[in-house]
Parts: sequence; C-alpha cells; structure tokens
Amino acid sequence: MAPWTGRRSRNASCFLFYCPPRTRKVRATAQRRRAAPVVAAPPPVRREFVAFDVSADERAAITRQRFSVVAEGPLTTRPGRILRLSAPEGMGQRTALRRLAEAAPGAVLARNDRYRSFLRPAAQQRRAAPGRMLSAAVGCAAGATVAMIDTAVDPAHPALSGADVNMLALRAPDRQPSASRHGTAVASMLIGREGSPAPGLAPAARLVAIDAFHRDSAGLDATDAFDLVRALDLLASQQAAVINLSLTGPDNAVLARMIATLIDAGRLIVAAAGNDGPRARPLYPAAYPGVIAVTAVDEAGQPWRRAARGDHIAFAALGVDLALAGRNGGAEAYTGTSFAAPTVSAMIAAKSLKDTATPLRERLAALAQDRGDPGRDAVYGYGIVQPADACR
Repeated sequence: MAPWTGRRSRNASCFLFYCPPRTRKVRATAQRRRAAPVVAAPPPVRREFVAFDVSADERAAITRQRFSVVAEGPLTTRPGRILRLSAPEGMGQRTALRRLAEAAPGAVLARNDRYRSFLRPAAQQRRAAPGRMLSAAVGCAAGATVAMIDTAVDPAHPALSGADVNMLALRAPDRQPSASRHGTAVASMLIGREGSPAPGLAPAARLVAIDAFHRDSAGLDATDAFDLVRALDLLASQQAAVINLSLTGPDNAVLARMIATLIDAGRLIVAAAGNDGPRARPLYPAAYPGVIAVTAVDEAGQPWRRAARGDHIAFAALGVDLALAGRNGGAEAYTGTSFAAPTVSAMIAAKSLKDTATPLRERLAALAQDRGDPGRDAVYGYGIVQPADACR
C-alpha cells in the first residue's frame, strides 16, 4: 500500500482523518461568537389608512369590517369626519382599500403615508460662524399673516422673542412630541427678530405655526397624511395669506383632495420641492397642481446639487448656508429647499396686502430673475426671486 501523503482536508487545520485540538484562542473566539446577543428586528409598522369626509353611516360600516379607529376628528371644510384607521391583522393593503371603498363609497381613501422635513445631521452643520445672515428684506409684510405646518417651534429662542406667533399642536396622544430644530429654523427665517442671532425676512408679520409632527420609531420627525390634512383643514379657518409647507412625501389621494379644496378657496400654498436630487421623481405636496413649488440655489445663483427639478417648479430662492435659529439660542447654517420656500412665502405675504387684479403668482413671476432656459424651465421655474423685490 502506498504511504500516506499527509494530504489536508478542506479545513486548513486538519489532515485527512485527523484534526488537532483547538487552541484556547480559537475556543474562546467560538464562545464569544455563540454568546453574542441577537439584535431583535424593529417591530413592523402597523398598516394604517386614512378616510376623508366620512359620514356617520360610513363610519359604522367601516368598523363592521373590523377596522380599528385609531384617531378621528371633525372637518371644517367638509360635513364629514377624517379617520385614522388600522387594518385587521393579516389584511393586505389592496384588500384593505377595497373593503374601505365598499364600506365608505363617498369618502376619499388612502394609505396613511408619512411626510418628513429635511434637516442635515449636526455633524454636517458648520461649526464656525454660520452662513449668510438674513435681514428684514420684506419689511412691507407688516400686518400680513403667514402660516406654516412643521415640527415644534421653540418660543424661547432669542430670534422669536417678542414675535407675534400663534403656536398650535395637532398630534394624537399616542405619539411622542417632535423636536424643535427644523420648525424653529423655518420660523426664524420668516419672522426672526431684528438684532437677534437669526433675523428673519419679515419680522413684523404674524405667524401661525402648527406642529403636526411627531417622533417616529426610528427617532426621526415625521407627520402623516392624517395629521397633515387635519392641520391644513384647521388653517382653512385662519386668515393667513399663505401656507408654508417645508416638508415632502408621496402622492396621497386624501392630501391631494385637501390641497385642492384650499386652492379652490383661494388659499396660496408654498411647498419645498425636495432634496432627493435633480433626477428624483416629483415629491408632494409641491407637485400638486396649484401649489407653488420652490427649489434652492446658492448665493451665486447656481442650483443646489440636491435640489429637485421638474416642470412643477415655480421659483428658485436662496437656500444654501443660511444663518437661522439653532441650538443654545444661537444661529447655525442650514441648507435645503425647506429654507428656500419661506422666502417665497414671505414675499407672497407682502404682495397680498396690495389690492390688485393681477394674481399673486403672476406678480411674483414678473419679479423673478430669469435663469437657465428662457422663460419657465425645470431648474429655476420662472426664475430666482429676491426678498427685497417684494416691496417694489
């Protein structure tokens, strides 16, 4: 018989019929691996739906289909109610929507989609002196009212000390309060007090700020179709010249109906175009017909690299490295279409005080500086607007 050659097996530490004992280091490593804790996956998001303009009979029919009413409320723009619903366990999305349509044929139905504001992580904010400080460029907005739906607003920030702010919270009891950084920054851009660390564009204007956001399971600020539509419905009774929405999300039938209702009633809605990049699909509510979508440019008038583009873009405004209300009562540099939209909102508020037959959108378009392709284009819309031009 031929002598054994000592050929090794697949295990580099073993010969064909023999494996030497493991060393202490190997055994210790194996024990550590076995003892490693198993990280539990986050619980699945509960499938929720929203029903808009629901009658009492339709509500009863919905509950007979074993849907749970998580929250509900009346509407000022419709005789019916708005419901936040949880589907029965194991029921798929398509089945749920079909059952809801059968139970409430007169209602508008959709998923309870989420919407977010955009805020760069703190590590990306500049630690040195913040960016461009704003000034009261829209001083002629004194007496006008601007509304915003955003996260919470910190009324103790020096930029908002003494400002005319009416703050409302619209959040279900089962949800955690939102953080205040994004909402405070937007509010300071609109009405920040002159001489403060973050002066705003229209410090003499009045602000109605609705906090419709909550802290979700991922630790991020979000609102959903239910709370967002309720906030818009509440603003229908407020005498605001314009509604600023520095938030984005998916197309939603219930949100679309509420937006159309307000626009048909003559309300002006300004929305951030989004920060998913120039090739991204349109985001909402900015892409709804009649909404004034605003994208962001830098101080040189160049498009911000992450700003949205599209045929729905109406205007471009400065939205890069703006000195707005930040932590510890100071100012920080903020970037995004969230912070370009308030420029247009402040300008519209000023223009709304002048009685004229020319629509506000056309008056603003006449002031815009045409950039890019001649006329309206997908990058700049009608062009770049400058706050000081609002008082011309």
